[in-house]
Amino acid sequence: MRTSSRGGLPKTFGRKSQQWEAELQLLAAETTRLEAPKPPVAVTTEKTLELAKQGRKSLQIAGFDGTAQTAGNCAIELFV
Repeated sequence: MRTSSRGGLPKTFGRKSQQWEAELQLLAAETTRLEAPKPPVAVTTEKTLELAKQGRKSLQIAGFDGTAQTAGNCAIELFV
């Protein structure tokens, strides 16, 4: 390894240190994002079901009754 002209740390240490600092900032940002409060699963599920019902009603109104059949597992099957 080459050392600096002052004879201390290797020249690459400064670059590596900057990379490490950037990685630490990225990790801190991701940790903050992951620790942010999330809506309860029940709320998200209710919204999904509400949107599915609205979509089914829209298809029925448009006369596409056969294109949005409900499967046995409550999923919507689309036939193209």
